[in-house]
Amino acid sequence: MRASTWAMFGGSNAFKEPYATAYRKEVSTVAKNKRVKETLQDAEKVATVWKENPELAMGNLKYKEFDAIYTATDGLIKDTLGREAELVGLKKQRDDQVRQLQDLVTRFRSVARAHFGQNSKEYAQVGGTPTSARKSRTHKAEPDSETESVQKSA
Repeated sequence: MRASTWAMFGGSNAFKEPYATAYRKEVSTVAKNKRVKETLQDAEKVATVWKENPELAMGNLKYKEFDAIYTATDGLIKDTLGREAELVGLKKQRDDQVRQLQDLVTRFRSVARAHFGQNSKEYAQVGGTPTSARKSRTHKAEPDSETESVQKSA
């Protein structure tokens, strides 16, 4: 980017904040940060420096309040990770059960087809498609002459 263009946009601050501060909407309280691990690591660095300098304050927030928030967040993250691991096991168990159930359903459809017949209402009730309800195969129409096939490919 040229220096004149850079100056036209107000230098380096223009790219950090693309709109004027006076027009800024209220800050949302909903957390948008999904980088949990990075945020926790950054908070640990902040806690280390702040612990060595406890006289520092951000507004009315002191180190003790920050440390309480940091500890609570760390605990929630560890609890979440434990539950996610438990959930992975439950999902695997669920998927195994679904596969087993699907196998039994397929096998029962075969039994119903053999016992009741392929056009029976019982076979249709268990989810089978009766032969009479199936679509017949359709063949593609072949071109009448070479000129049609050349026109279609062009």
